[in-house]
Amino acid sequence: METKLRCLPRLLLILFTFSVVGQTAVLSSTESHQRYVKHASGVHPVVLLPGNTCSQIEVRLTDAYEPLSPLCAARKGDGRWSRLWKNNTAADAEVPCFADQLRLVYDHAAGDYRNAPGVETRAVSFGSTRGFLADDAADKELCMGNLVAALEREGYRDGETLFGAPYDFRHAPAPAGQANRELSLFRRRLGALVEHASKANGGMPVILVTHSQGGYFALDFLRRSPLPWRRRFIKHFVMASTGAGGFVLSMQGLATSIAPSSSSYSSPSPSDVLSMPSVGRTFASTFTALPSPVAFGDDTPLVVTRNKSYAASDMPAFLAAAGLPPYAVRLYETRALPVALNLGAPVVPVTCVNGFGMPTPEMLVYRPPGRPRARPRGGVRRRRRGRELGKYSGA
Repeated sequence: METKLRCLPRLLLILFTFSVVGQTAVLSSTESHQRYVKHASGVHPVVLLPGNTCSQIEVRLTDAYEPLSPLCAARKGDGRWSRLWKNNTAADAEVPCFADQLRLVYDHAAGDYRNAPGVETRAVSFGSTRGFLADDAADKELCMGNLVAALEREGYRDGETLFGAPYDFRHAPAPAGQANRELSLFRRRLGALVEHASKANGGMPVILVTHSQGGYFALDFLRRSPLPWRRRFIKHFVMASTGAGGFVLSMQGLATSIAPSSSSYSSPSPSDVLSMPSVGRTFASTFTALPSPVAFGDDTPLVVTRNKSYAASDMPAFLAAAGLPPYAVRLYETRALPVALNLGAPVVPVTCVNGFGMPTPEMLVYRPPGRPRARPRGGVRRRRRGRELGKYSGA
């Protein structure tokens, strides 16, 4: 899912050239592209949606917050925003505080996910690409940093022709008619950003570029937008490394509870806090990329353990075996699964970008304790039915 984005700058320039020049030949060199972008009377602005965990999240604690310890109460009630995710400079002792403040709670009365009481959060710098560029240099390419740099070399400018739409990656789309405050707010803000980007560039429609989880948010946004609006404001939708029908690797973290050969995560650092079950399993987005029966079929085994195999149609049983409480399994059935089963076309020009030559698990096989794990079988083979083949023994 986290395919590198090296090809996207060139792809966007090709899309731009075709859309403006029409029947003329595509410019042949990077220098020609740069010259055209800088001197054109108008360009198609680009709006970027990053991948999972790339958006930076800030927190503010009100007097209603009940801290786990005096350390967690250090910023309570002071009215100031501070970095919650991703905080690489925090001490390991703050991990329990981050975990408590990052977790989501499902409000049964409201029928929606929300923060813990007294916790307010926001995505940083909406409208700018600076809002999701990771502080850690190792994450720069994963979080569109290299893509932004490449586009800026070609003449794009943050806040002028290049925009970012960071989001709260803990949340996820829900079926129509169900409460989903976070996504409703995001859709309104994204719509206003697209309109602003277009109007600031002479009415040119926008090229919407997403990576990984950002693709799910964009699909939800486009499908809920009126068709005349889409035709007016969206020139092209580029969806990079988004498994619209889910992917097997999303089951791996959950499978640790049912796989006897796997070990639990211990002593995480602040940058690893999302790996804690008490945090990550509370997110609505935990279910977003689980394999859909539409894409994977009802009978194909995806996780194989000593005692049982699980196909996409067995997801409720898989989640229960993984230790999720009954209400969480029910949320998968009533919120995440209907979205996956009713995924439709955005009805705008679309380009999907997926990596090749990348190890892509189709099955996770867990061996009993004491038995050596088998090596990956099959490797990466020719694509079939939209999925990379190759079965791997699980971690």
